[in-house]
Amino acid sequence: DRNIQTVEILSRFSFRQDLSFWLSYTYQSVTDPVRGRLRQIPEHLASLGARASWLDQAVGLSAVLTLRGPTEDLNRTASQPAAATPSFGPGPGVEVVATGLEVTELPTVALLRLGLDTWRLFGHLDLAFWVDNVLNSRRLSADLDFEARAHSRPQPGPGTSFWLEARVAW
Repeated sequence: DRNIQTVEILSRFSFRQDLSFWLSYTYQSVTDPVRGRLRQIPEHLASLGARASWLDQAVGLSAVLTLRGPTEDLNRTASQPAAATPSFGPGPGVEVVATGLEVTELPTVALLRLGLDTWRLFGHLDLAFWVDNVLNSRRLSADLDFEARAHSRPQPGPGTSFWLEARVAW
């Protein structure tokens, strides 16, 4: 029963198939009948990418810059025990428990991915080497389910990482 509104735009420009650029933008707004507007996913997401290739497209260099809009993380903290009721006064005290909720605002983050790929090496082998988060953006990721566990906090995003992909085609 969620109300989801999305607008997506993708533009791609290619020049003699040796050079291409693309730009994408996504707006999404999600409203849940119980939780209201979901703020743990970004409403705005934009990507700008480019790929240049050489040797009849056998070798390529790619770059993708992604801007992820701000989000919010709902944190739940365990309730603190009530203070001891003093022995003097009109009678026993009443404990008023706070909700234990706080919202952490997670700012916009820029993520850059660079890649080098080769196609059909030795006729059958494709290789790609990628570096994710080249800018080493320190960021936090929201708890997507607003899970009702105690002491939930935004999870740190990974720093710069590297990966290699190999495919064999026969």
